[in-house]
Amino acid sequence: MTLSDDLAYLESWMQQHTPLAHAGLFPPLSGAELIRLRGQLLRAGYAAPDDVLTLYSWHGGSEAPLFGLEWSEPGMPTQGIEEDVPFAASHPPGHIRETFAPPGYWGFLHDSGGNFVALDLTPGPAGQTGQVITTGQDEHHRFVLAASVGEFVRMYVERLRAGAYAIRPPEGSSLGERVCLLDGAGQPVEDYHYLADLFPGFGASPAVYADLG
Repeated sequence: MTLSDDLAYLESWMQQHTPLAHAGLFPPLSGAELIRLRGQLLRAGYAAPDDVLTLYSWHGGSEAPLFGLEWSEPGMPTQGIEEDVPFAASHPPGHIRETFAPPGYWGFLHDSGGNFVALDLTPGPAGQTGQVITTGQDEHHRFVLAASVGEFVRMYVERLRAGAYAIRPPEGSSLGERVCLLDGAGQPVEDYHYLADLFPGFGASPAVYADLG
């Protein structure tokens, strides 16, 4: 299965199971917009992996939750700050740069509270460019969720195919339904300490935090 196949399945699944969230999806970026975005990234010193451009050629963001979070319109990677400070830890060790605000993070999902699921374009020595990570002001432990956007979508679609989810109706300011994935005990994950909690079984997502400060 290709990323395009997985996105086609996700489209059909949303139409059937989360019609309000599906209605909140933005139109896809045009070919010209994708070329412009790729050029902006190259001028900033980054090469955008093809799979993230495929994602935005599917839809250009959303007004409603997708993957359990808010899906941003495409922006630019963070510039970082000159005098950075370390955060607690990378999971797995060495895969994520252990500084609080390095350059090269492209947040595409967010919790509206300053925390993101991001494309990592400047990974640690053991990581790989384009890996999908958690990051943000509250993410002092950061986790690799997938080796790429394509792998991240594939693992999410696998949960949908297996029925490993629960659907919650819109609440508060949300314009669509929220999908909660099931944890190892078969319970929907609705609350989280770290964003990685929302993606049980993805990459380095932890089962417990007993050993984390």
